[in-house]
Amino acid sequence: MTKASRKRRKARSKLKTSSVAGNEPYPYVRLVPETEEIRLIKLLPGEGKDPLRFELFHVPLRIPEERPKDRMSLNELRSTLPSRWDVKETVEGNYIFYDEVSSGSTSWIHPDPKLDSSRYANPPELPSPDFQPRYEALSYTWDSKDNPEDAYVHYSSASSPSKGECTLIAEMQIRQNLASAMRHLRNPRKARVLWIDAVCINQEDEIERNEQVKRMANIYRLAERVVVWLGPQVDRSRLAIKTLDHIGAQLEYNKDNSRVVSPAAMEPTWFYHRSALPYGSNTWRDVEKLIERAWFKRLWVWQEIHLANSHALMQCGHDSILWSRFRRAVQCIYYKGDQATAQLRSKIILLQLLTAFLLDLSLGSLLDFMRGQMCSDPRDKVYGLLGLLGSDMAKIEPRYSDPFGVVYKDAFITHCNHVQRLELLVYCDLKNALPDTPSWVPNWSASRWSSTIVGGLCSGVSRAQFTYTPPGGLEVFGVHCATVETVHGPAAWERGETLEDIRNWAVNIIKPGPSYITGESLDAAFALTLRENRVRERYPELGSWPTTQEWINVCKRQLIGDGGSVKLGDVAFEGSAEFNDSDESYLTEVVERAGGRTFVAAEEGHIGLGPASAKPGDLICVLLGSEIPIFLRASPLGRFLVVGSGYVHGLSDATALLGSLPEHWRVQVRVGVFGEDSYSLCNSTTGSRVPMSEDPRLGPLDNGWEAIERDRVHGDPAIFEMYRNRITGEEMDSDPRMRPEALKARGVKIQTFPLI
Repeated sequence: MTKASRKRRKARSKLKTSSVAGNEPYPYVRLVPETEEIRLIKLLPGEGKDPLRFELFHVPLRIPEERPKDRMSLNELRSTLPSRWDVKETVEGNYIFYDEVSSGSTSWIHPDPKLDSSRYANPPELPSPDFQPRYEALSYTWDSKDNPEDAYVHYSSASSPSKGECTLIAEMQIRQNLASAMRHLRNPRKARVLWIDAVCINQEDEIERNEQVKRMANIYRLAERVVVWLGPQVDRSRLAIKTLDHIGAQLEYNKDNSRVVSPAAMEPTWFYHRSALPYGSNTWRDVEKLIERAWFKRLWVWQEIHLANSHALMQCGHDSILWSRFRRAVQCIYYKGDQATAQLRSKIILLQLLTAFLLDLSLGSLLDFMRGQMCSDPRDKVYGLLGLLGSDMAKIEPRYSDPFGVVYKDAFITHCNHVQRLELLVYCDLKNALPDTPSWVPNWSASRWSSTIVGGLCSGVSRAQFTYTPPGGLEVFGVHCATVETVHGPAAWERGETLEDIRNWAVNIIKPGPSYITGESLDAAFALTLRENRVRERYPELGSWPTTQEWINVCKRQLIGDGGSVKLGDVAFEGSAEFNDSDESYLTEVVERAGGRTFVAAEEGHIGLGPASAKPGDLICVLLGSEIPIFLRASPLGRFLVVGSGYVHGLSDATALLGSLPEHWRVQVRVGVFGEDSYSLCNSTTGSRVPMSEDPRLGPLDNGWEAIERDRVHGDPAIFEMYRNRITGEEMDSDPRMRPEALKARGVKIQTFPLI
């Protein structure tokens, strides 16, 4: 008898003697979609190494009707506040009042006690106390299939829960991490009802799997509680959780990504980014080991935890911390910069995205954030996000039989149809293109990719004009702006080598001669290209970013000049001896964003950062509905391959379509609450700021159109402004003066580009 057989026999001997035990697999009964069924686990009592035993049963999960929310908005509430007081909304949806003069003073109660608290109280969250079924949803990682553990499913001949003793027992193999989670979650005296994807979805039934994946968002949203399983207690995890719990209790984290002191804080200054945390390297090492666990690297957890209610819990062994406390602790550590160890800081940067408020981000932003997250099936790069996207992507139907290139293509077209933009083209890279898939479909399963360039506004507030012809044709509108003449690179991914590559770019590009085509010096154009024009004049609210002149000076000292040495982290680089912390910070950011990119020069005089596969002859185009220039390569029959996207200095702010802005006018960018940029025009002479609808290059609106105001809502495109026609009542989230026919009337050479 083998060791495994002896183990099974011993386990069966511990089961109820009145049950019939066998080693046949559990006979799943098909869920009935018409009755909106899901499958739940009743985890039976047990202790220690007792065999895992559970029942499976079917229940309907129907979405409850939305209750009307009779609650004051933030703006309404602000109008009731006395001077020096303001109000924020936490990520849990609670309003918190704070004294702007005394920043350490906050309260959940309005400063005016006469205002009825029911007018601003957070409405009851889902599920309501009377909602059925009651269950907890487990969020965990699927580990290796090796060395699974046998669990025992008690069941009757029907799919509903047995009224009496179970008469049949089937074996089910459970992966080790799930078995460990179930043992730690199991109650020694009573059953616990759970939803666990690996067991509650028949993984061998593709039809059921497709159907249940569509419902997972509601399964986690309607759970009584989501329980995150991080793994067993090791590496002083108890101390790490205790530390994070204490930090998280000192502050509140708001939907606008700000932090305020918690009303019950014992350390009222810790929320402030300059306030020191009293922990040493050993404690930070414990925290680092905790957040290195596999759960933090998995893609599905983003949806699972962000759809959870405020009772969501993270469990490690038998120790736990509320998710709300954990995310506050991460945000606190992240905004304190270099207080933690360098190793922890690098991990906290990635973790900050997971713990940020994500429910209003676009598909493009979410895909960009999560391209490094792990999932066993490449299709889940899309399917694992559907619950975070709301109704705008509801038309995507999970189909695990489709090649994942088809899944990505369908997501691309669905997104284009919804937002009427080509936002996702910026993620294309011919070097990573999927075989048998159009070049205009991004490969979100790629293991390595260059940084995404944003903030260019190169096609203004325009709507995409496109025609999709199945199976792989996409015709788009735009202008051919320049043709690549020379290509340098691509830059290496390793920091020291990347810095050397950038220095070589400077040697090859910066030559004595006339100024750049924008009128700037070539030194200035080169410096601004490296930084993608991400300077304080363009982003005035980001005080930590350098001004144009400060950044040009850094480049002259460290990249264009000679002598001395630069040290970025552990990497030394020959440059200027004059070196300070600001230089290191600015250069590090540029180096990290340059990895994998080329430096290109065009026949027309433009320079820019290009995609890895760029080569001479590629076209640099501005396409309507795309904020970043797209590199195209001509192929037979007049069609084009998408090579990738890049930054080309002098093509931002719709200059290819409308010409240069008049003197003293410049575009400024504000990074919004929703993660997307919003744009306005500033007059440096008068100091006035106007919306893009008043762009002096466009002239007045005609044919009944007028600009209107509307706050951004979930599902809006990244770049939008609202317009309404007084005559027809039509509304648009793009400028009617930027339509192809209007641009052609201005003399703009709009053409079509058939993409393949």
